[in-house]
Amino acid sequence: MLNLQTVMNRVLEIESQLDSGNVAGAKDDVQVLKEDLEKSGCQIDDSKPVADALDHQEAHEPYYEDSRAMKLSHYVMAERCMQVEAHKIYSDYLERDYSTLSYILEGGFRGYHKMSRETLEAEYREIEELWYELESSRGLHWEAYEDDPIWSITKNVEEKFA
Repeated sequence: MLNLQTVMNRVLEIESQLDSGNVAGAKDDVQVLKEDLEKSGCQIDDSKPVADALDHQEAHEPYYEDSRAMKLSHYVMAERCMQVEAHKIYSDYLERDYSTLSYILEGGFRGYHKMSRETLEAEYREIEELWYELESSRGLHWEAYEDDPIWSITKNVEEKFA
């Protein structure tokens, strides 16, 4: 018989496997856990989407074209979302508003890198224009990720106006 603690420990082990890039092992363990839960009388609802477990290679392959015709990878979109979120948190901090940070810490926000493609794309669409505004005005708190295609534009501009 499974108890809640045992299930939670197994879920944490699966998350650890995903974090270390062992997608195949995690998939196998998810299947075994699902079977064990069903044997214990739990009903599994497979109709709810499960976040895509992207391996390292897939996470860095460009697949999404944004409104500026930039081909972005999962990793680049996640980094851009983090940059905007950090900007918002810092701006809120300056206004002594801690609601966004409290919300993230309270809910145990898993992070943009662990989101499914569909969820991340929706998040990215919400912040896209602000990210470009902050990037062009140098309002981001750190530079874009080294594989971000924005570097090809900024390098071309620097070369033409240097």
